[in-house]
Amino acid sequence: MSSLVSAVLPSSGNWNTLQRSQLDVLQTLVKKHIEDPALTEIASGNDFAITSTERGVPRYEHSHLVAALDVLLEYQRNRKTTYFTMMGTRAQTSIGTYRHDPRTRLIELLKRWLRTHAANPNISEEEVRRLCGLCRDLLNYPNLFPSRNKTSFMHALSEVYEHLELQLRQVLERDRTCAELAARCLSLSRNLVSDAIAFLLLGATHLTQTDSLPSLEVVVLWQSLPARGNPLPSRADPQLQKTMQDAWQTLVGSLITALLSLRWTFHLFAGVGTEEELKTLTDAPGSPASLAADKPAENAMALIKRVREEFEAGRLKSSGLAGPFREPLQQESREQMLLAVEALFDLLYLQGEVLSHFHRISDSLGDYGMIRVSSWLHPCLDSVIEKVQRLQTCLKGLNKSVDSELIIAKARGRALKKPLPTERMSARAHAAMERALVGPDCHLVALMQSLEELKARSSPERLPHVVEGLGDACMQLQNVLTSSQFRARVGDTFPHHLPSLANLSRANSRPATLRLSDEETMGDYSEPEEEKEACASRAICLPSAGTAKAKAEEDSPAHSSMHSACFYLFGQAEASARRRSGSLPAAVRATFNSLRQKTSWELKEPSSSSLPAPATTKSTTAPAPSPASQTSTPAELVTELPADGWISHVRNGGRVSWHHTSLGPAPWERPAARPEDTRDELFGAKACMEASPVSYPFDDSSMRSITSPQRRDTNPFSDALAEEAEQTNPFPDADQHDQQGEIFAACKDKSKPSPVSRATEGARAEPLSFGLPREAGMTPSTASRTQSPAVLEPEAPATLLSRPQEGQRKEVPSTSADPASSAASFLQRGCLRAEVQRLTTSVQGWKFHDSRSLLITGSQLLIYDKGSADQVKTVVDISAGEVERCNLLYDGVLSLEVRRKRRRSLAWAAGSSFSFFYRGRA
Repeated sequence: MSSLVSAVLPSSGNWNTLQRSQLDVLQTLVKKHIEDPALTEIASGNDFAITSTERGVPRYEHSHLVAALDVLLEYQRNRKTTYFTMMGTRAQTSIGTYRHDPRTRLIELLKRWLRTHAANPNISEEEVRRLCGLCRDLLNYPNLFPSRNKTSFMHALSEVYEHLELQLRQVLERDRTCAELAARCLSLSRNLVSDAIAFLLLGATHLTQTDSLPSLEVVVLWQSLPARGNPLPSRADPQLQKTMQDAWQTLVGSLITALLSLRWTFHLFAGVGTEEELKTLTDAPGSPASLAADKPAENAMALIKRVREEFEAGRLKSSGLAGPFREPLQQESREQMLLAVEALFDLLYLQGEVLSHFHRISDSLGDYGMIRVSSWLHPCLDSVIEKVQRLQTCLKGLNKSVDSELIIAKARGRALKKPLPTERMSARAHAAMERALVGPDCHLVALMQSLEELKARSSPERLPHVVEGLGDACMQLQNVLTSSQFRARVGDTFPHHLPSLANLSRANSRPATLRLSDEETMGDYSEPEEEKEACASRAICLPSAGTAKAKAEEDSPAHSSMHSACFYLFGQAEASARRRSGSLPAAVRATFNSLRQKTSWELKEPSSSSLPAPATTKSTTAPAPSPASQTSTPAELVTELPADGWISHVRNGGRVSWHHTSLGPAPWERPAARPEDTRDELFGAKACMEASPVSYPFDDSSMRSITSPQRRDTNPFSDALAEEAEQTNPFPDADQHDQQGEIFAACKDKSKPSPVSRATEGARAEPLSFGLPREAGMTPSTASRTQSPAVLEPEAPATLLSRPQEGQRKEVPSTSADPASSAASFLQRGCLRAEVQRLTTSVQGWKFHDSRSLLITGSQLLIYDKGSADQVKTVVDISAGEVERCNLLYDGVLSLEVRRKRRRSLAWAAGSSFSFFYRGRA
């Protein structure tokens, strides 16, 4: 019959050789990986005896740590020892448990660590990594830990190691927020300031009264401040006040008292209760707190100035300095002490009065709030870094003098001038300096790293990522809330009509209501310019709901990705595009307003004579427009045209195009085009798109044109315009030639608001769509005319090469002598050429980078390599259907949506006046 007994190993002196080897290996590895003194002495005493096999953790934060703890507990419950005992002539089998053997000691060490850290939400990477290293090193000794149990010691240890690896991965993937970084910066600042004050109070002084203080932390020094200058008398300790009375009356003591009595010091070191108490005392008239709060900066700086004068005059009897530092040769050391006090004064203000408020913003608004105030935060962080570096220089210089004049001199037996600090003072000062400035883990190094990390985490470049992540979360939440499964679970009591969450994913659809920064120019915060990184910000042009629904299947990301290209005319207001704004719509609106004020051109309505004649023949292929389409404005369009007079046409594939009857016959109702007319049609294509608010499909079935009179050559890249400019401008200039693209600036008529101005004031501005040729045989030379070009008239005599005087415009006559030669001539002269410049964009505007060449010839768009005029980098074939859509956006913005596969984001801007932006997602 077996009985359960406890198998207690003999004392360590009687352990067998295997157990001794096990204990030696465990002791070596534990000291290598574990820093906690309570866990390092695994081989001594009975501290690591067996404990309960229950979990003992009612609530946890890290599931993998609890799982590892359960593995160890299960192994310990199943681990039994079997041995034989002789009772007279009978042998008895006994089963017992291990209590002090090396394996039990290691299991108890791991259990203690796991129970302590499983409920800790702020577990550090270093702690998990150290325990992972311990378990991994133990797995290298399988022969040292043999086992006869079903679950071996090495098997249990391997499972614990796997859980620790998974926990380490979670710790590494956890994204540290700006609030956490700001809190860490404040915590490290408290440590640095506290140790710096302790060193100034002890290092070069003879204030022996400090030996009676149990601690040199700021909260303890507050208790010893004199009653006359103590801003918190309720925390005063009469015994400590009496002990430190003489020390605070010295010059050095008065400087430390001034630092400790600052309101900013209480903000940094005290809690919320202290803030309320300080406010109550400050409101009381005649209190020390109210007197100190009147002019804290002036009082402290005046005291530093008076102490400096005393030091320079040699009146050092009541200075509190040690004897060696009263010598005339130590004037530099005394000045370093005063500079350190000034640096501490500035640092206390920046941390306790400035950074603490940023921390409150981050606590309330998260990373989004901290990023929105980054224009103010980053200069403050730079100032903090500067003050910390200045404090480091002063304290290191003073510490070097203390070692030379006190410590080393005394060790060499030199006679020192009295009074001298005590050994306890010197030891405390040295320990404070070691913690503050010396070593790779000192407070100063950690604080500098945290400040740089906070600066990086609050960069404005992260704002599109933060907003996009918020929008995606809202979209997914809305999909769940509108699903049938959700309705089935919550029942009919749940509200049926809730506000939409979809708009949160469209950060640039309307101006933000919360503005934490002004619209002054604060700097350039554009996206990184590496081409290999896809731009994470959303496109400027957002398709309407109707268009997105109609093209949902065709634009599926499973088959291809959408790329967009935008043309934008900056003119003389290029710097305005980099304006710092409260939101992306506000930045765009401010840029366009600046362009409208600085340009001298207006967009005039076409005269009645320039409008095409009404068509007399109805289209046989187009269906009859419905009455509803003729009396209401399409919801997808933002236009100033009357609501009446709209007609629609359904083209092949089910796509609907809209046209207003006031603009003349619809494209699908017009007669066929003559070859000699196509040249003028394409020369004025851009002006047509800028003036027209209607969507026209360029389909092969609707290629019709109208015979029109002679048209002006408005192509900014053609040869005729350059020849015309040379004749009209008596003072040709090479710089002016680069600005000829400004002739197409889509300046609005100031007499009435534009769709863009109305959209930015309350409604969302939707893009106007123009179809492009999709068939292989379609080229720019065969495109039909869609509408008369807008008439551009200057308000004042033009001064640029691209703006001829009124009446000096040269008409380009059309010829019908040889249609083939006309088409060939157009292909030669109608190529759009531009020296382009790469640009990136974010919520602050455009940023310009390297220059390249751009060429539009025939049905192809050629983008050349950087700095090359013959090496083509990208070819976009318009006739092959790669150009999906052409959208007319805002004032002078033309967006091309290009359908390409596996492309990364590119951005371009032409010259100084004509900008081209290409954007896509891989």
